[in-house]
Amino acid sequence: LDMDKKERMIKFSRFYSELHRECKFKGCVFPDISCTRISQAHSIQRNKILNHIATNGYVRSFDILKTLYTGDLEDIGIKKASSFFGFCNYHDTILFSEIENEDYKEKKEQNFLHAYRACAREFTAKWEATSVLQKLMTTSPQYFHALSIMYTGSIDGVRDMKKQLDNFNSELRKPYDNRNFDLIITKIHKLPYEAFIAVNSIFNIIYNFEGNIINDLSDTSKDVAPVFLNIFPQSGETFILLSCCSNDFTKYKTIFSRINRFTQKEIEDFFSNLIVTHCENFFISPEKWKRQPKGKRREFVSMFTETMFHRNDPKYLLNNSPIDLFDICKN
Repeated sequence: LDMDKKERMIKFSRFYSELHRECKFKGCVFPDISCTRISQAHSIQRNKILNHIATNGYVRSFDILKTLYTGDLEDIGIKKASSFFGFCNYHDTILFSEIENEDYKEKKEQNFLHAYRACAREFTAKWEATSVLQKLMTTSPQYFHALSIMYTGSIDGVRDMKKQLDNFNSELRKPYDNRNFDLIITKIHKLPYEAFIAVNSIFNIIYNFEGNIINDLSDTSKDVAPVFLNIFPQSGETFILLSCCSNDFTKYKTIFSRINRFTQKEIEDFFSNLIVTHCENFFISPEKWKRQPKGKRREFVSMFTETMFHRNDPKYLLNNSPIDLFDICKN
């Protein structure tokens, strides 16, 4: 980059970071009279997962502002990685005890809670993005028209995520024995080794394998049907949890069925592709990432940033990521 362009990008990065700090969501998405002080929650377990895959207390992930002009993943301390201010101390502790204090045992409640965390984090992220756009519309009137179009879409995103969040919260407000954890259907895939990678994400798959539309994001009158993806290593294996709401299962049935027939290599390729096309909230071992050729790393990051600005093609589920994340992160 020439010096003038680099200076402008640095200046914008500082401006955006400050704006984002001002628009930070700080509340409990499970509000009731028991709420205590808002804490920094982790959507991915810090001690059991992030610390396990870290190198000297750091993991690697996308930092939107930095990655756009470095062309590489960035180091993030595990205290900050995957964190968000979406729960009070009390609810962060009591709601997630089953996944914080217990190993993963393929229980429906654990699948439900992993999906719930992804939904809670995404709701706060969309709320913050909407607040940033609202402030920009005030401070940059020359861009008001363009920003207002983005703002309308952002509002729709917050609304959709709030609906999902309300469904989770409704179940968790019930007495424990009355909770219906079958609200979430999860297909579990296991790799016979630990991959130093962690994912907690919710997103909308647009097309199925045949290129038919599952989620028409251009029609805001239609409810979206999200999927939840959680990936983490444990006890010599890597768990991949692909979930959806039970009401949406018919939309994803053919996708889930086809993945069930995949070979191990096809599983690795498919979920690597899904991460690069859909997941911002993922983290890998810096040590494993640095071993990759710089060209391959840049190709992977370029593919990720491309999906931020352009809609995926109808057959994108059949693509392969430039890097098999599971193979390179194999411990």
